[in-house]
Amino acid sequence: MSASKKKLIACFVAFVTVIILSAACAFAATATPTASNVLVDGKKISFDAYSINDNNYFKLRDLAFVLNGTAKQFEVGYDEKNNAIALTSGKPYTVAGGEMSGKNQGGGGAGAGAKTAAPSDARIFLNGLEVQFTAYKIDDYNYFKLRDVGAAFDFGVDWDGAQDTIAINTSKGYTQEGEVEGGVVGVWRFEGDEDVEILILNADDTFEMGIYYKDGKGVIVEGEYIIAKGLLTMTNVLANGKKTDKDIDYTFEQDGDTVLLDGFKFMRVPNNLAVAVLSSPLAPYPPA
Repeated sequence: MSASKKKLIACFVAFVTVIILSAACAFAATATPTASNVLVDGKKISFDAYSINDNNYFKLRDLAFVLNGTAKQFEVGYDEKNNAIALTSGKPYTVAGGEMSGKNQGGGGAGAGAKTAAPSDARIFLNGLEVQFTAYKIDDYNYFKLRDVGAAFDFGVDWDGAQDTIAINTSKGYTQEGEVEGGVVGVWRFEGDEDVEILILNADDTFEMGIYYKDGKGVIVEGEYIIAKGLLTMTNVLANGKKTDKDIDYTFEQDGDTVLLDGFKFMRVPNNLAVAVLSSPLAPYPPA
């Protein structure tokens, strides 16, 4: 494996390690009721939510219930025999009963008070693919990290410290915590007849693009990027370690989980699949 390809994979591993390991390495923890206000598309709603290790955890069914009918709605199914939760994006939610009960907002509600949270042992499937979420079980209910759910279904999750308020916004996509608003951070994949391209846009305004030709040849391109006025401009560009003569401009249009780059469709790679994809970019996608 070339040094450039190793660097590309290393950059991506750093990008997804927190998400992948947080689920795999979860331990029993203390959960305290979330006292912050929660706004959903500007409307204040009381959730049965807990803070665990400085992150907010919500019941999946409560989120699905509240987001039902919005552009970011999702279905929640449960296979008791296999202890598996099935999540389907874009599908209307089927009410199971008991949603939005035991509200802890402001320390009130039936479940008020600190609880012991044990790592959830349920398997999670998102649109048919098994994925990893940071999840805990409290009083026989599964609670999921709000930011993980926001990333999975691409809704906005913002924090206003001055107002002690969590804002869920279904009119915009998910933004990586610490990312500049309006920037794009993610991993995107294009498959052509003769090549596969992997594009990584980082929060520090750097990018990596691996172009893998099916005849075995490849090119690693890296540098800095700016997205403005429908253009992705790549500057200080290195191609296989050699500086290019000029900047590169691509027309850029993002629509949910797809990006049109000069008219070519790149698909977002979910965080939990990206390490496998980068390790073997020419393998069938999504990986089995």
